[in-house]
Amino acid sequence: MHNYRQESPGQQDRKQSEQTSPSNKVSNELRKFIFFNVPIGIFRSTPFFTGDFVLANPALVKMFGYRDLKSFLEIPIDGIYWDPDDRETLTNELLSRGEVRRKVFKFKKKNGQLFWGAVTAKTARDEQGQVTFFDGAIEDLSEVKEKERWLKGERVFSDILLDGFPGQFWLNDENGYCIRWNKNVEQLYGYNSKELQNQRAGDDPSESSMAVKKATENILERDSGKTSFAGNAQTVTINNKEYLACFEPDISKVKEVEEKLDEALRENRRLRDLKKNKTRDNRTLQEVESSHILNVLERADWVIEGKSGAALMLGLNPSTLRGRMRKLAINRPRKISQRK
Repeated sequence: MHNYRQESPGQQDRKQSEQTSPSNKVSNELRKFIFFNVPIGIFRSTPFFTGDFVLANPALVKMFGYRDLKSFLEIPIDGIYWDPDDRETLTNELLSRGEVRRKVFKFKKKNGQLFWGAVTAKTARDEQGQVTFFDGAIEDLSEVKEKERWLKGERVFSDILLDGFPGQFWLNDENGYCIRWNKNVEQLYGYNSKELQNQRAGDDPSESSMAVKKATENILERDSGKTSFAGNAQTVTINNKEYLACFEPDISKVKEVEEKLDEALRENRRLRDLKKNKTRDNRTLQEVESSHILNVLERADWVIEGKSGAALMLGLNPSTLRGRMRKLAINRPRKISQRK
């Protein structure tokens, strides 16, 4: 610890008189309450690059992972910074400007764990204007930083989803201004991000919705061909505020998918028929011949000779047909024989 200039007897008497007045008693009690109860770290330190803590409240001691005030005051002040040069940066800024507000630094706990903190501090000066102390507070931003990372991740994730949407999407706030959109909106309509932020729909959400529907039901020209879009819009509530979500699905993309699906179904049918034909083609020649002769005999009511006989239909001599029937073991059904 460093020694400081001893106060004169007159200064001590004046200080004691001020402390005993009723208003100052209240102020002292309030300062004491704040010092010991606020959830941010309060400190007083010496104004040097590698100085010391003079005072620290319980929240600051706990923030840096120390068990008690004594052990915390024993560490050099630059030891709490993740990068010791940051202490020099803060010191120079305080000495030149007299104060800093919520300047963010990376700090180091006793166990070596990193955390982010925002420093607000000002210089304390004596009667001659010399800087005697740095008085300030450190706010632990660990939870804030974690939320920022989470929100950034959510934003990236939602942007990926929106940019993957097969068409246009944008979101208007309650005043009709465009606040979110996907890349397809910029590419199709030719607006850049700054221009889109200044785009404003109609004041009445119902009018905006109808305008969107009317405009996007048409065939829109893009590049060298035509692309079909079907528009829709609806109000959504986010954090108790109403927004207008506008969609323009690219129908041509849907049609492409439908065509590919139809093509796949046709290919499936072709393969199924091919499999059936392959099964039929695996029959022997005798089986094919026997089946054909049986079909003709049944059509001829098993009459072999004559103008309506099976032999004439097959282009065979009746005796030749009978010979083939014997070879293929084709016999006239009994019922037909009895009827004949």
